[in-house]
Amino acid sequence: MVEKEQNMTELHVSLRPSTNIMLAVVWMSLAVFFASQSIPLPVAISGALFGIAEGIMWILGIRESGHNLRNAQTILDVREQLKKTEWGKRYFCSVWTASIALFLISLSYSQAFKTLLAGYFVMCFFREITALKSLFELIKIIRD
Repeated sequence: MVEKEQNMTELHVSLRPSTNIMLAVVWMSLAVFFASQSIPLPVAISGALFGIAEGIMWILGIRESGHNLRNAQTILDVREQLKKTEWGKRYFCSVWTASIALFLISLSYSQAFKTLLAGYFVMCFFREITALKSLFELIKIIRD
């Protein structure tokens, strides 16, 4: 029992559900703030779809990494382990691709910078909410 509890304390903070719930609240708050300044619907929908896709890739990357994430001490260790998986590589590529796509989409609006931020925060919110399930799965994998 002590060993299982020790494994949980070793889990990097970025892989803990509580951290991701807190991040989701932050992203949602920022998205709502910028959305209240009239975010264009295509940007909001694009951000949400990109975020859901990234969240799914994150889930699949976590499932592939499993026990390898147990001893990750830094965020770079987490990234390194995820990049060793096919879905992890796709996830990191998609973050850049989606960000560039949101940038290009937002250029067609008068307040491009605010539009970009709103779309980005919507994307981050949906990514965190979608990926949250994988962190509970990771805890289960590490406990076994």
